[in-house]
Amino acid sequence: MITISDFNIDVAEKDALAGISIAEMVIKDGLCAYGTSLTKGRRVTCHSHSEGEEWYIILSGEGQIWTADTDNNQAVNKQVNTIKKGSTFCIYPGTAHQLIALTDLEFIFLCPTTHITSDRTFFDDLIN
Repeated sequence: MITISDFNIDVAEKDALAGISIAEMVIKDGLCAYGTSLTKGRRVTCHSHSEGEEWYIILSGEGQIWTADTDNNQAVNKQVNTIKKGSTFCIYPGTAHQLIALTDLEFIFLCPTTHITSDRTFFDDLIN
């Protein structure tokens, strides 16, 4: 079988904790696909997950992904990587991460449902 979903931010629901609106695309046990967009200058709230990877696919725009190791609920060893249309990357469990849009940005992220419901630890901004 196959499940197909088109990117449609018009059906996104606000996630106040993450600071973004999220559109469900494909919801399955274990791995789900979500779509979102950020306008220039906006950022996702810094957070981490204890279980499961989170994959990103950048559809348009440019931004930065800030990451850090987590140690005793503190973000340490932070780093920044530039991302752009076509970039794909994986965030591993226990990695604090925060994305900022340098231009208007659209992306899809793949993760377990728990990443947007119960498995989230929030941190202060990593972005200077």
